[in-house]
Amino acid sequence: MVELEKICFPPPDNYDLRTLQNFVSLNGAGLLRWYPDSPAGAGAPPPLVAFHLFDCFTAELITLDVHPDWRRQGIGSALLSRSLAKLRSLGHATVTCQIAVDNAASLALHAKFGFTPVGKIIGYYGSGRDAIHLAARL
Repeated sequence: MVELEKICFPPPDNYDLRTLQNFVSLNGAGLLRWYPDSPAGAGAPPPLVAFHLFDCFTAELITLDVHPDWRRQGIGSALLSRSLAKLRSLGHATVTCQIAVDNAASLALHAKFGFTPVGKIIGYYGSGRDAIHLAARL
């Protein structure tokens, strides 16, 4: 997961090993992973090509990573759809997330699922790197 995070979100925007471990170990952490159907080679496990990390208690989406070679194939949509279904099944009425203002692909994906901007967080990703706070009804 750490290597995929580095590929999807280059430093300083990526989560490091310790931060990902903390998120995954939280009580209520939701984690969906996506592997290709065909194995990488004889006896080798298939590579992780995508994952979605979210908080089942607060209904907050933490990160959605899809390897660049696997984008535009519906994987991000599938993971987001499954995450939202899980949160809905847990009784949540709304879900939130923060996305960098310049991450047009992610903003467009989330808009397809009914996310709308509810605010802007100045400096969320550090100096000069703002985020859009989004919410959607489940």
